[in-house]
Amino acid sequence: MRCCKRAGDCETGRNENVQNETSAGTGLLTDKLTLETIRNYFADENKPSGLGPVDHLLMVYLMSRKAEDGGITDSQQTLARRFGCSVRTVSRSLELLQQSKYASRIRRKGRTAELILNVENIPAEAPLRLRLTEEATHLAAWYKIELKKKHRKKFPKRFTEQNTATAQRILNDCGGDVDLAKRILEFALGPCMYQRAARNSLYKLFERWPKVKNSYRAYNPGSPPIPEPQAVPTMPDLTVQSLSKSVAAQFNVGSTDQAAWQATLQRLSDAGNSVVHLQAVITFALTAMGEDTVKGEGAAGFEKHFAAISEAMHQSKEAA
Repeated sequence: MRCCKRAGDCETGRNENVQNETSAGTGLLTDKLTLETIRNYFADENKPSGLGPVDHLLMVYLMSRKAEDGGITDSQQTLARRFGCSVRTVSRSLELLQQSKYASRIRRKGRTAELILNVENIPAEAPLRLRLTEEATHLAAWYKIELKKKHRKKFPKRFTEQNTATAQRILNDCGGDVDLAKRILEFALGPCMYQRAARNSLYKLFERWPKVKNSYRAYNPGSPPIPEPQAVPTMPDLTVQSLSKSVAAQFNVGSTDQAAWQATLQRLSDAGNSVVHLQAVITFALTAMGEDTVKGEGAAGFEKHFAAISEAMHQSKEAA
């Protein structure tokens, strides 16, 4: 799999401009969140076993470039230079990430293909998923329907998912007003100077978003004022204490049982298991064994069977 047809498609030299290195909007994909995601990725001990060092390096590179929101177009030659490896190694790595469903390649006719991270398939991306609301998913789906009505017939796979992060940024900037967001998007898709970007993707349109809003106001002087941007609350870091509180709330148990879970999770953490991994094992246990069973066995039963549950989770992912 190639990111582009040749190195010249993406760059004019070693100092080419780099995309996606700035914050992607208030409370979304900030540098702090990116660092948390990278830490979670390193701590996740249940990553696909077929991925090697260069594959993990590429994943972290994509995260640092904020490829969850908009695809990057670096050539394989560029990636090989930056990673200190061969182009063949990069090509193999790109294939593996696509096979693992961690990343997707977006083909664009006559233009460089893009690489984008599949947020929903990467456990380390949980903090970002918590910031993506149901309204953002619906707005991205609505946007695709509007494009299909008038402008486009073909769409890349996962088009809605790829536009959800930017849909959330648009909603945040509209104060959470879905109807207002739709009206501005309808304006951009109409006969105006922003139609080309609007037909491409929400990500491309959002690059011009302040100008789009100003034009919308100018063409709709009687419309209500656009509310102030809506900040998304920062999610607290995942710790043994916060995870034990979450488990206690899930099972609706008292302080004694919560303390038992915290002590158990702390022992498992001290044994070398990351909190992200502990959370993943608990989630798998709830699905595979049922909430009543996990709650009935309690913290002691979870600790006793932890290794077996963790191995079953690993085999389940390998089979998938």
